[in-house]
Formats: sequence, structure tokens, C-alpha cells
Amino acid sequence: MENNDSLKNWPLVGNRQISGFLAKSASSGKVAGAYLFSGPEDLGKTEAAFYFARILLCTGRGKSGSPCGQCDSCRKIERNGITAENDPAALNGDFHFLEKEKEKKNIAIEAAREFIRAMNMGAFLGGWKAGIIKEADRMSEESMNALLKTLEEPKKRTTIILTASSSDSLPETIVSRCQILNFSPVSFSDIYDYLVDERGANRTMAKNIASLALGRPALALKFLEDKDFSERYRQSINFFFEFLGRDAVAVFRRIEEETAGKTGAEFALRSGRMIDDWQAAARDILLIRCHQKDLIRNRPFENELEKQAIRFEEKKLVRIISELSRAKDYLKANVSPRLVLENFAIGI
Repeated sequence: MENNDSLKNWPLVGNRQISGFLAKSASSGKVAGAYLFSGPEDLGKTEAAFYFARILLCTGRGKSGSPCGQCDSCRKIERNGITAENDPAALNGDFHFLEKEKEKKNIAIEAAREFIRAMNMGAFLGGWKAGIIKEADRMSEESMNALLKTLEEPKKRTTIILTASSSDSLPETIVSRCQILNFSPVSFSDIYDYLVDERGANRTMAKNIASLALGRPALALKFLEDKDFSERYRQSINFFFEFLGRDAVAVFRRIEEETAGKTGAEFALRSGRMIDDWQAAARDILLIRCHQKDLIRNRPFENELEKQAIRFEEKKLVRIISELSRAKDYLKANVSPRLVLENFAIGI
């Protein structure tokens, strides 16, 4: 069993078997040339990847197996790979991070090529070299092929960590060359205890947030710490209640207000997350109708959910949930978010 000292500083809540495996791999030097961290969003995959990279590149790591936090490498590997914006001296030449740009749908081919070129070079400091590709399933086929060549001939003391929602979203040729670590949703009690014991949340707040998080610790932290995020979520759920309570003309006018002038991949992504929120709310209404209120996610909206449960029968709620699933499929097919929302309004 791995010493608890090597695990206590890991950023993961839950999935302790993964923390233990990676800590043991780092301390023994038995590190794979490539890993795939697989699982839904907001489980902490990227944070775990960064921490593992910090361990490997740390030059002051002691017996505990944790990064020292003081050496040049530790100071330079931050959440986005740099410690000072636009400061070349802040870059760690043995660490590279690749993700899609905010307003882009996929990882740019030029950025992928640069990442692969950098990972094929030797380590500047003579130790480990580490790279992370966030949402690797957003790479183009051309980028995947270039990455495959690198994975087929791994460099010594070099590791590449891919994160993705599922191994099925990547080509088998890529997956077969990775050590796969499957991240699972975390129990309500683990998230609740973490919020109370480690983050100082009061018990009512921790209970509400742990329900909202649906087993995703990183999402729980967003609700706790990011007021803008929490407000956007509140607006999203209230928008759904407006859909259910207004007449068709008012709903279409509201859709026009919400989507006017908004385009691009980032807006489509936000629209998809909003529809996910609506599905959860519709499911909660159905649970209340079925006398399963203890299982609802959106506890802060319980009063409004109960009002909607009085208005809608089970059959109608099932239809709403089905229409929302169809709306998600349309978004994935690059249909305009405005058209998707209007079609949903008509469908219900």
C-alpha cells in the first residue's frame, strides 16, 4: 500500500486508486510512455495530470513522493504551464500543455504539430519530459496520425497524458498505446465531506452543492468558488422554468433575446451545457412526481420544481426529456443553437 504521505497532497477527491497508482509509478520510475485519463468532465482529470507531471519533473522531490513546490520546475508548472503571462523565462521547456482555444471547436492543427515537435525533443534538464493534451478527442485526424507516430516510438523518460470523456472517442490505434485510467464519479458523501472539512462550507451549502455536482468534485468547486458560474447556472434553470410557464409567443421572443448576435463554437458548447442543465431539472420534476424527492439534483430550486411537478404529468415530462436529448443531438450535428431551442419549444 502506498504511503499516505504521497497521497495527501493529490488534488483528486475520490478516485484514490488512481492517485495511489500514479504515486507508486512515479516513486518506482515505472512510468508509461502515454496515459489516457478517461471519464466525464469535472472529475479532476486535468488537475491530476498536472500534479503527476509536477511529480515527475520535480528536482527536489523527497521521500514523500510529493513535488517540493520550491524547485525551478515546480514553480514553472502552473495550471496553464506558465507562471507569468508572455514571459518566456517562465516557461518550463520540459513541460508542454495542449488544449483547444476558447472560441474554437477543435484543437488547431498548428498547435498540435508544435506540441508533437516539442515532445520529440530531448529533455532540457536531462530528467523527465511531460506533456498533457486536454480533450484529446478534439484533435483532427491529421493530428491524431502525427501523435500516433510519436506514441509508437516513445522517448525515454518522456510521458504524454491524454484526457478524454471516453476511450471510445479516440482511435483504437491511439488507445492501444496508452495506459488507461478510468475516472469514476465520486460519492455524494465524499464530496460533501470535502466541502465541509477542506473548504469550510456550511452543511446546508455543502449538501446542496454535493447534489448539484452529480459526483463531479471539480464542478462542486465551481459552484462553491465561482459566483459567475453559479449565477449562470441559476439563470439557466430559471430560463427552463420560463419555457415551461410561458406561451409560445413569449418563449420565441425570449429565445431571440438570448441568442441575438451570439455565434461560434463556444456559444454552441454553452448551449449544450444549458440543455444538460434542463434535462437534470426535468428529471427532478419527474422524480418529485414519482415521490422520489430525496434523489433530486437541484435542491436550491426545490420549491419551483414542486410547482412544476403539480402542472405536468409523467408522460409529458418523459416527452420533455426526450426532446432535450434530441436537442443535444442537433447541437452535435452543428445545427444553430437558436434553431435547436425553437425546435424544442415547438416539440413540447
